[in-house]
Amino acid sequence: AWDITTGGKTTNGHDIVVALMESADVINHNDLKDNRWINTAEIPGNGIDDDGNGFVDDYNGWNSSSNNDNIGTGSHGTSCAGMIGAKGNNSLGVAGINWDVKIMVINLSSGTEAGVIAGYNYALQQRLLWNQTNGASGAFVVASSASWGYDGANPNDYPIWCGFYDD
Repeated sequence: AWDITTGGKTTNGHDIVVALMESADVINHNDLKDNRWINTAEIPGNGIDDDGNGFVDDYNGWNSSSNNDNIGTGSHGTSCAGMIGAKGNNSLGVAGINWDVKIMVINLSSGTEAGVIAGYNYALQQRLLWNQTNGASGAFVVASSASWGYDGANPNDYPIWCGFYDD
């Protein structure tokens, strides 16, 4: 498949984005830093919601617990990010499924139902903004990845979270 395409862009040239729902080091990791999603409409660290999306200084992604862009450096999330979109054919580490996809990191920090919903809401708002502006703002989020969970849990115990995800 990589002989045909290494992915990353739509036929119209827009970046394809996958939202990763956990902490990951996509800023410093050699196989991931070129594929990290950044909110280019935001000026980092100025305390202003420059793009008017409802999230202040969300340049690197979003931390739904602390309401900032501290996406962290979690080792499990970094491994998951690598499987999704590590650069390929560069003689480093591993190759992801999609060598050129943009990875939007959303650090949930807490496994509370409210934290999970806030994280998914960030990805949803970025996609809605992308839709509303014909790609001028937001992000073309096509999928989310959450490689975590609660062993033996029943979705009926999390009706708000599961309902939001289904929507």
